[in-house]
Amino acid sequence: MRKNLLLLITVVFLSMTSAFAQGGTTGQLTWQLTGTVPNYTLTISGVGEMPNYNGWNDVPWYEYRKSIITIVIENGVTNIGDRAFYYCQKLTLITIANSVTTIGNEAFYECIALNSITIPNNVISIGNDAFTCCRALNSIIIPSNVTSIGVSAFNSCTDLASITILNGVANIGARAFCTCSALTSITIPKSVMSLGDGTFTACLSLSSINVDNENVNYSSENGILFNKNKTKLVCYPAGKTENNFFIPNNVTSIGHSAFYYCTTLISITIPNSVKSIEDWAFGSCTNLTSIDIPNSVTSIGDWAFYNCKSLLSIVIPNRVSSIGKSTFSSCYLLTSITIPNCVTSIGEDAFRECKALTSITIPSSITSIGDYAFLHCTALTSITNLNLAPIDIASNVFAGMNQSACTLTVPTNAVSAFQNDEVWNEFNIHGGGILINPISSNCEYGYTTGNELYEVSATAIITATAYYDYKFVNWTKNGEIISIENPYSFTVTEDIELVANFEEEVGIENFELSNLKIYPNPTTGQLKIESEGTKIENVEIFDVFGKNVLSQRFFISPETMINISHLPSGVYFVRIQTETGEIVGKVLKE
Repeated sequence: MRKNLLLLITVVFLSMTSAFAQGGTTGQLTWQLTGTVPNYTLTISGVGEMPNYNGWNDVPWYEYRKSIITIVIENGVTNIGDRAFYYCQKLTLITIANSVTTIGNEAFYECIALNSITIPNNVISIGNDAFTCCRALNSIIIPSNVTSIGVSAFNSCTDLASITILNGVANIGARAFCTCSALTSITIPKSVMSLGDGTFTACLSLSSINVDNENVNYSSENGILFNKNKTKLVCYPAGKTENNFFIPNNVTSIGHSAFYYCTTLISITIPNSVKSIEDWAFGSCTNLTSIDIPNSVTSIGDWAFYNCKSLLSIVIPNRVSSIGKSTFSSCYLLTSITIPNCVTSIGEDAFRECKALTSITIPSSITSIGDYAFLHCTALTSITNLNLAPIDIASNVFAGMNQSACTLTVPTNAVSAFQNDEVWNEFNIHGGGILINPISSNCEYGYTTGNELYEVSATAIITATAYYDYKFVNWTKNGEIISIENPYSFTVTEDIELVANFEEEVGIENFELSNLKIYPNPTTGQLKIESEGTKIENVEIFDVFGKNVLSQRFFISPETMINISHLPSGVYFVRIQTETGEIVGKVLKE
């Protein structure tokens, strides 16, 4: 019996180590597997294209994927098809002939043992997710004939420490090098015309991005990536070690994922020039404790502050009209947030799992709150809702918290309506008084304060604040003028909505009317100011928010040159002081 068992084991062992051959056709090509279990070589040969495979079950060698160690693409093969070598997790060596011109989508997706590859010089494009999760890949040279690198092409190649992009590459897709955590520096050649969103997101060792000076669309400064004229901050490398950062004054937009996973930053200063904060801009800045968003900002993107778990408080600027999807989700230490009376919507998951948030005021401007907006806000014990009628919301908006233990304060005259609402009635509803609701006629022109609940006969004080280039006109109720005072105080007797009306400030735009000439207007950077019979003493320039961006003093001169090339494009106000007085006018910086 033992002899027979030994013989059986020997036969099995010999069969396992014997030579193996398997093959067939794929499109115009042939494929051949050779070698011994568990080490196979896959050879693709013939002339023409490899098919694109829709899924793993379309790939003829997929059942052998765990034993493929080597791949040889012979001369004549013109491309590597989509998903051709998907999940070949033991692949360590690949030889690609020069006849290959394209590498398809997900071609080497999760080939986790592949540590090097030579891309032939004739390759012109690398597809989406082509090398995603090739975690052992440690270096690569992208030849000059490559014009396009697809979305997430090298995403999560965590050992990739160097990559050379030769001049010739024009387009690099979104998240192309996302989570390449070993990458320390990269140079973008002059040929690159476009970079997708989050190209270098979460590259935790990346401390420097350098752009060729001849690149027409991008630039760099101190290793930080900007668009060419530096009005958009594209990427602050996550491997930089500074704790504090001041965004330059000429930046008007903070790009998609610009600071994503910059875990060393504790504070960031945003200048008044910034108008937009894009999706994921500060996502997972886990040590960011403070950030002041100026009133110049008009939009904040989805997931913008997601997982900023050290952020303590936030004030939404008065010009922002909506809080997007998951904007402050997982901000675990966020205890305070101020929402202005121009915000009309709160997106789904906006404050999901903000477990330290204890109170919040929902202004009367809010008309919609998305699903799970306050999911698991377990410390939330006080909500003030300044709406006279309940907002129609889903039952999951406040899921995961004890609503009956949370006091909901509403206008006294609205208590009954909230008690009869099938969602809001879950709270401990309390009437807080009479609603005084000042609103802006145009949130781009100015904002109001004093939107709150008052006791009967109390004195309400409401204020209208105009942005630079606009002025307050009056307060109206149902279209009728109530007052021109600002601030306006009155005795509270009833729920009331008052509109603060603003209008554009009329300034002198034609300097020649005052014996002054300023040209060219519009300008790309240089302004020449001339006076006829009047001597110039001082010139100041303000942005549209009233911030002084330039001040220049002269020793009584009839003309002068002003350089504003460093300022972002937009409208500016020039205040010129002469020996006889002062004049203000507009210029356009292109």
